[in-house]
Parts: sequence; C-alpha cells; structure tokens
Amino acid sequence: MAGSPPLTADPGPAARNPSGVSGWRPLVLAGTALMLAAAAVALPTDNLSNPAWHLALEVASVCLAAMLGALALVRYYARRQRIFVFIGTGFIATGVLDAVHAYVASDLLGGSGLMVSPDVYAWTWLQARVFLSLFLAVSAFAPEPPPGAEATGGEARVFLLALALALSVLLVFGLVPTPSLIVPGRVPPRIWELLPGALFAVAGAGYWLRGRWRSDAFEFWLVVGLLIAGFSHAGFMVRSVALYDPFFDAGHLLKLVSYLAVGTGLLVSTHDTFRREEAALAAGAAANAALAREIEVRRDAEIVLQRSEERLQNFLESAHDLIQSVDPEGNLLYVNRAWQNTLGYAKHQMVGHPLGELLHPRCRARVLRQFRRVLEGEEEGEEILAEFLARDGRVVLCSGRATRHVVDGTPVATQAIFRDVTAQRAAERELAASRANVRALVENTGDLIWSVDPEHRLVTFNSAFALAVETRSGHEPKVGDAPSDMFGPEVARWYADLYERVLRGRRFSVLREESLLGQARGFEIFCNPVHEGSGTTGAVMFGRDVTRRLEAEEALRIAKDEAEAANRAKSQFLANMSHELRTPLNSVIGFANILLKNKGGNLVAKDLGFLDRILANGRHLLALINEVLDLAKIEAGRMDVVLDEVDLPSFLRETVAQLEGQAREKRVELRAELPDGPVPPLRTDGPKLRQVLINLTGNALKFSEGGRVTVRLETDGRGDPAAIAVEDTGIGIAPDRLEAIFEAFAQADQSTSRRFGGTGLGLAISRSMCQLLDYELEVASTVGEGSTFRIRMQAPEGAAE
Repeated sequence: MAGSPPLTADPGPAARNPSGVSGWRPLVLAGTALMLAAAAVALPTDNLSNPAWHLALEVASVCLAAMLGALALVRYYARRQRIFVFIGTGFIATGVLDAVHAYVASDLLGGSGLMVSPDVYAWTWLQARVFLSLFLAVSAFAPEPPPGAEATGGEARVFLLALALALSVLLVFGLVPTPSLIVPGRVPPRIWELLPGALFAVAGAGYWLRGRWRSDAFEFWLVVGLLIAGFSHAGFMVRSVALYDPFFDAGHLLKLVSYLAVGTGLLVSTHDTFRREEAALAAGAAANAALAREIEVRRDAEIVLQRSEERLQNFLESAHDLIQSVDPEGNLLYVNRAWQNTLGYAKHQMVGHPLGELLHPRCRARVLRQFRRVLEGEEEGEEILAEFLARDGRVVLCSGRATRHVVDGTPVATQAIFRDVTAQRAAERELAASRANVRALVENTGDLIWSVDPEHRLVTFNSAFALAVETRSGHEPKVGDAPSDMFGPEVARWYADLYERVLRGRRFSVLREESLLGQARGFEIFCNPVHEGSGTTGAVMFGRDVTRRLEAEEALRIAKDEAEAANRAKSQFLANMSHELRTPLNSVIGFANILLKNKGGNLVAKDLGFLDRILANGRHLLALINEVLDLAKIEAGRMDVVLDEVDLPSFLRETVAQLEGQAREKRVELRAELPDGPVPPLRTDGPKLRQVLINLTGNALKFSEGGRVTVRLETDGRGDPAAIAVEDTGIGIAPDRLEAIFEAFAQADQSTSRRFGGTGLGLAISRSMCQLLDYELEVASTVGEGSTFRIRMQAPEGAAE
C-alpha cells in the first residue's frame, strides 16, 4: 500500500524496521498458524460458556474495534497512508455491526424480543465478520493511488466504500431470506463461516503478497490478525454446533485476539512513527545546523572569494607586464595599469576601442590574425610579437602569449599577457653585434685562444689554435676533444695539469717551449678561470708566440751583463786611476805651498802669481779627483758606513760655522734654524752626513747672489729628527731638470757650468751617500725664487713602506 512521500531523509533500516528483524516474521506467522491449528484439533467439545461470557466478549470487541478505528484514523491524519484509512473506517463500521450483534444476541440488554431464532443470532455475528473480511480484502487489492492523491481528500472514497459495504451487508442479511446457519449433522455444521474465513485468508494473502509486512511492523501484525481471524472462522466457528460451545467461545475469543493483534500493530506503528518523527526532527535539526554551517561556510567562502578577487585585481593592476582582454570583435575589454604606463593612454581611451588602432601598420594584420586563430583554438599559447604605438609616437615592441576565455562552450574573449621587450631586443641586437665583433676579433688575431670545461674537453677555439694543433700533431681539433685526443701522452699530461691549476680558480701565465716544424718556439699561455654562480665552470687560455721577445730579452740580458761588467771595470779603473793621480798631485800642491813661502826671497811677484794659480788649480783638480774617487767607491760597492750617535743641533752649528767665510765672500746670509726643545741624538755616519750637508750648502751659496741660505732641522710630532732642509733664494732649477741634476756630470743647464763652474758630481755623490744611509734626498725649486733640498731621515707619515 502506497503512502505519502516522506518529508525527511530516509531514517535507515532501524527506523523502517524498529520492532525486530524481518527474518523472524515468517517464523512467527508459521508458529501462530501451527498453534491455532493445534488448538482447533485439541479443543474439547464440552459446553463451557454462558451468555454473560459471550456478552463480555462482544462488548470488548465493540470497544476494541472502536478504539482501533479511531486510533487508525488518527494515525492516518498524522501521516497520510491509505492502509490506515481502510483500517480505521473498517473497524469503526465493524464496531457498529458488532454492537448490533451484541444487542440482538444478548438477553441482558433486552434484545431477546428481537431474536426470533438462533439463526438470527448467528447471522448478525456473521454479517459483521463478512463486512470486515470483505473490506480488508478490498483494501489489500485496491490499486495504489497516484502520488499526492491521499493528500487531496482520497479518504472520502474509502468512507463511501465502507458505508456502501456495511449497508449492503445489512440489507443482504436483513432482507434476503437466509437458510439455517447451524446444521448439527452437517459437516461442517456452520458452513457459512467459511465465507469470512476465506475472505480473511484472501486479505491476508493480499497483504502477504505486497511484502511490506517484512519491513513494516503494522502490516506484519495486520497479517497476524488476519491469520487469527481466518482461523477463528475456518478452524473453530465452522465446527460450532450450538451456542456457547467451546468452538463458539474460541471463535469469539480469537476475534478479540485478532483485534488485539491489529491494535498491537497500530501501537507499534505509532511508536515507530514517533521514533521516525523524532529521528526526522533530529535529522532536520542536524540538517538545519549543517545548512547554517554551510551558509556560514559559503559566507566565509564569499568573503575569501571577494578578497581573492581583490588580490587578483591588485596583482593584475600592479603587474609590470601588459595584461589585456579582447572581445571576439577585436575591441579591448580590459587593460591593466601597465598598459597605461607603457603606452601613455588613459584607460577610457583604450577600453572599448579596437586593438588594431594601437598596433603599428606593419604588424597589424598579422597580430589580429593571430588573435582570431587563438579565439578559434588554433594557435593558443603561441608567441605573439607585436609593435604598439605609444601616445608620444614611440614604437613599443612587445612579446606575449594569448589564450581564449570560454563560457558555456563559447569563446567570449581573448586574454593576453605582453612584456615590453624593446630594450631587451635592442640589447640582444647589441649583444649579437658584440659577439660577432668578438668572434671576428678572436678569429683574426694571431694568438691562440681556446677554452675547456671541467672535464678538460674543448668548448671553443679559434683558427690559430686549430692551425697550431694540426701543425704539431697532424690532428684537426674539434669540440669535445680532450688533451689525449690532440697530443701525445707527455704533452697531454702537461696540459691536464695546467687545466687543473686553472680550474682551482688560479689566474696565472706560463712559458712553454715547443718545437714546430723543426724550430724551437716559445709560447706564453695566459690562463683564466671562468666563474659562475655554482663555482668554476671552465677555463680560457690565450697563447702567444713570444719567440722574438724571448730572443730580444736574452740579447738584452747579455747586453746588460756586458754593460754592468764594463761599468764595474770603469769604476774599478776610476778608483785605481784616481788614487794614482792623487799621489803626484798632492806632491805638486805641497811643493807649490813651499815655493809660495819664498823663504829665500828669490821669487818675484809674477812668479808668486804663477804659483798661486798652480796651487788653486791643483786644489781644484784634487777636489775633482776626490769626488771621482768617492763616486767610484760607491759604484764599486767599496764605501763603508760607520754609525754613531750624532747630536744634530751641534752638528748643524759646526757645519754652518765652517762655511761662514764662503758666505761672506758671496755676501749671502747663512743661518741655522733649530727646534726650541731638545732633540734626541741620531744614529748615523756623521762624516758622510756632513759631506752631504756641505755639498748642499756649498751649492746653495754658490747659486745665491746677496740672498739667504737657511739650514733647518725639522722634527716630527714627537720631537724626533725628521729631515734636514737646505733652503736658498738663488736662481732656482727648471722643473724638467729636477731629476737630471742628480746624475753624474750633469747640471741644471750649460750656462750654469760656464757661469758658476763645477763638475756636476756633488749632487750625484750626495744622493748616493743618502741612499747608503737609508735616507731620501728630495728637491723642490722655482726658477728665479730659489730651491730647497731636503734630507728626509724617515718616511713621511702615511707613506708606504
């Protein structure tokens, strides 16, 4: 029997079959049938009842039938299922007919006047049972109503059917002449009892065949009630031969039991309904909670989606690439801020306008054709190279890719991302040109250039390298060759060791001599590692033929050795000859001094004048020889230094005092400037320092006319002696001669020698002696204003060692 559609989700097998396991129910039915059959066979035939007992049973049946009808109708209106309107209507009508039977058959209620015979008594019983069995049989085989029919007043037809059947039964049994119902000698005695028994069996069979009794508790107990009702007639009442005999009482009692079975089904079904409703309410509450959670989740998802869309929009707007969307007609739907910044147009000047207006004419047709193919799905993802016209007239070269946007299977837009590659392409062209230039330079140079990877295999090389390798080994090199592929074992090992040194990150150069075509050639190889982020990834070598340079260096070395030997011989010769010359010259000077004394008075003034000239020239020649001798000693490495403590203030005063006579002759002011405080003694060679100071001061006096010469001791911040300066106000020295004056036999210019005389050895000797003492001799001069020579006894503060 069909019911109204469930309002909630299926509560599950436990809710559909809460009263037990459906597999037990056939056993219960079989057991009930067996017990009833056994009771019918074993029931005694003695008369054990009375009218009062019968009346009690009938009253109980009337009350129970009314209760069952009311409960079934309430159950029907609580949840509209057709079976309950049949049960409710049928049992109410049956209750009425049972009440008529109880009234007619009972003396206690005053019905004895209506009872004409026992047959009327029996037929009133039978009409109620026929009505109920027939009504239930109709309900078992009634066609299922269409969905929703029960909710629109379908119970009215059932009410009318019950009324029609009840009236029909009353009319048939009341108006139609009926034969005697009880015939004691007949088998069976009450054969008409088989009619309701058969109808109950038919109803039970109908409900059995429907199969719902396996899962529905009410239909199960209904089938049990129909089974009991059928046995009450076919097993007991059909064998009754008199009123109140055991079969009569058993049949009435089983009628009541069948009513109780149906009532049990109603109670269990109501209980199950309440449980289902409770489960449905719980499921509804859970569904509502789930719906609330889903709403909350959806709201959160909408917020997340909104934020995601905002982030996506911000990302698109802040992207450096040019992002656009074009409709199928070629009009711009969207451009990001990078478009505006790159091309200089406002957004409203681009959105809604054709893309072709922004393209250069030379690429417009091609780019629009590519966009159409992308929209058709032919060239999606292919590179598009486009030239856009900026607002200021610039041509912006962009490279990008496009995809189509499809909605419901229809392409609605073409989306593209472009990148400004103007500068990149210009850089690529410059790089290509630079590479071409470098390639040409590498190929056209005479040097050998090649590179290797970490496995010592050739990566690149020029023609000069290929020619050299082929000339040496007869093997034409190729990319990927190892040293062993190009050279013999010994040479290959040498190059392998060389490559390993370079790959360790060292930068150096080596000289290698090789024999090419029978000639010894020298090569200088410059080795440079190639560094990348992961470390040293290779090595580059530059080889240059330096045979001529090596030959020139060898010739230069030989010439240098010969020159140094000649210089040493010259110095040795000068040292020897100066010594040999000084001995007779001292005799000349000595005898000239004796003659000038003129102790015998034999010499006249003229003779004395000649002697003065001989003495002066002899002394000059002796000074020259001494200077030559000193210079020769220095160059020959035979001059020794003797260190001692020297008090510089006293030392300078004595030196200046020695030269005061010469200063007077030149009418030059000569003075010494000394520090106010004490000066620590200086450990040096006093005689040699004095000789240098006399040379510098003598030169200053010689080149000053009526000026001033100052000898000044300079100290550092701690009061230690730092330098001795000789400053004059003489003729000065030209800037281009400041270094030449320290060379032997050199002076400031030719006129100086003619005007002031001198050999040009004093400054050379002075600088050489300063170097022996580990000092520096410096000069600063201005032509016409004077010069300053400074003996620096320690390096200036901050100078390198």
